[in-house]
Amino acid sequence: MKQSILIVITLSTLLLGGCKIRIEVPEGGRVTTESGSYDCETGAVCEIDVVDLFFDETFRGEPATGYRFDSWLKRQRGLCGGSDGSCRLFTSGFEGNDILMGFLERQEEVFSSYPSLCRFPRMHLTRRSSSRRRSWCASLASR
Repeated sequence: MKQSILIVITLSTLLLGGCKIRIEVPEGGRVTTESGSYDCETGAVCEIDVVDLFFDETFRGEPATGYRFDSWLKRQRGLCGGSDGSCRLFTSGFEGNDILMGFLERQEEVFSSYPSLCRFPRMHLTRRSSSRRRSWCASLASR
């Protein structure tokens, strides 16, 4: 009996491998989800396991004071690249599609999201430059 329970637990663990979403957050903010289930702080690399057809999260880039969220960066295996808004990821549409279901079954599958956060520096304003506003984006583009 104990051996049967151990086999069931081991098989369940292996079957729940799932793919991962990796979020790398540069200086200047954090990434959260609308549900509040995930919160990835500045400088962190967060990994989220996606194991079933019920995953449905909307990710937001939240800038710190003096920064603004610019966009999600385009990258290979990146999610929401080029979008300047929230990033909704869900798996309910995977059912019946063998290729998409394959992603859920493979633990080594990793997809990423990279927010770009732009800093507004302090500037000495003169009459000539007061109408100009410059910003620098803190992103992982150079990595």
